[in-house]
Amino acid sequence: MTQPDQEQSIGSGTEQPQELPFNGLLLSENQVWTGMTVALCLDGKDSVELDAEGEPMVMEALIGGVPARRKLYPIKGGIVSHAGGNVLTAIGLEGFRPDVRFMPVEVFSSEDAPAEREFAVFLSGEALKYDNSRNSVIVSTDKSRRVISTNGYEYPSWQRQYPLPEGALMVPIDRSRIPTSPAPSVRVSA
Repeated sequence: MTQPDQEQSIGSGTEQPQELPFNGLLLSENQVWTGMTVALCLDGKDSVELDAEGEPMVMEALIGGVPARRKLYPIKGGIVSHAGGNVLTAIGLEGFRPDVRFMPVEVFSSEDAPAEREFAVFLSGEALKYDNSRNSVIVSTDKSRRVISTNGYEYPSWQRQYPLPEGALMVPIDRSRIPTSPAPSVRVSA
């Protein structure tokens, strides 16, 4: 097995678009869910911030660090191998200036949401709550793209079709867009 050269990038995210359309949903650091892919924006601007090479600053919210907490990991560059091991630079959400906002890269309505994904739901820029509850609405889409409530703390709605109000926006909070290898098929001979 060969080792990557020092400072070689592995798994860099080259699939990101050159230009990200501004979708208007700007979240504060407290509204970013683990699993969201977000672009950085400044409050009051209607464009995504760009890095030194002119690429959108796109990051994925994951759990990391000690103590474990939500951190943003840059997609561009991926994991960088150094002589001491692999390093994935991350920024804690608490480390951003107050005027920084986070725009989800993928936003869907209930009509155009892809099948078999999990979503946080927002209405007018705020996380949608279940009726008479402090819990946020979490939904998934099944194979036929029906919207199903999946927040286990909301038992009356759990695993049932959930109607979303008009104007609700669904932001993916899963990582199913990352390809996985199918399980090998096993043949049993008699």
